[in-house]
Amino acid sequence: METIKNKLIMRNLLFITVSFLLLSCIAGNAKTVNDGNLDPAVDMLKEFYAEYISLNLCDEVDDASLLNLKEKYLTPSLLMKLRSSVVDFDPFVDAQDFSQRWLTEIDIAKIDSLDNLYTVMLPDNKDCIIVKVICKEGGKYLIDNISYNRDNSLVSCVQDSSINTYLGTWVISEEQPFPYIAIRKDSSAYVVVESDQIMINTKLVPDTSAPNNSYQILLVAPAEELGIGGQRLDWSHLSTTHPVGHIQFLSNNTARYTWLGFYNTITKQRVWQDSQFTRETGDKTINLIKVP
Repeated sequence: METIKNKLIMRNLLFITVSFLLLSCIAGNAKTVNDGNLDPAVDMLKEFYAEYISLNLCDEVDDASLLNLKEKYLTPSLLMKLRSSVVDFDPFVDAQDFSQRWLTEIDIAKIDSLDNLYTVMLPDNKDCIIVKVICKEGGKYLIDNISYNRDNSLVSCVQDSSINTYLGTWVISEEQPFPYIAIRKDSSAYVVVESDQIMINTKLVPDTSAPNNSYQILLVAPAEELGIGGQRLDWSHLSTTHPVGHIQFLSNNTARYTWLGFYNTITKQRVWQDSQFTRETGDKTINLIKVP
């Protein structure tokens, strides 16, 4: 009788032990699912950036491998826009040089309030990279656009093809040829800030935070023919990411232009906020027309 009783006790203990192990396994699996990343778009971005950064850290960058990677993760429209876009930095990392730290310290997250937009933060980069992701048929996620948070404004990395509509020379009036802005087909613009004194090469970047057909004007470099006023400016510390002005095209032949001045990255202040445009009209925002 005692033997049967001991067997029953052992059987019950075995049942309890097995049940406990099963419950622990189920709980562990549930925790793995909940703690893991459930957003496939984030996974896609992590895969892309890991491969992209690794390729660019090589002593000799394999252009063919980079192209294959872009064709795998980018939409055809973004790929085509990037091919025709002229920028002096890598659009995916918003920098000219790559860092080994980025492989382990990159931070990618979804913007909760906006559909299909994700933030990419890299160490030492002050501006946040905004990536637009779309889902194609079959559940495949692709990168559709890259933008940057510049002074709380969302600036796209690619030029808008509609800029071709506004190519030409823009002035205050036909009777007044100076100052002027000459817009070129590569989204660059030659801006006369002060006749015979300060002339600059700039690029026009779509300003998605402003009304339609609005562009930020970013400094690229001073033109060679600087006068005394231009020679006195500390060009090495003038920002190429803070806009020097804004322009909104109201039609193919009319526009509204605002000059802001140069932003000094050391003093954190703008210099030369008064330009020939503003002095000629007495207004901060000026109406421009395109001349033949």
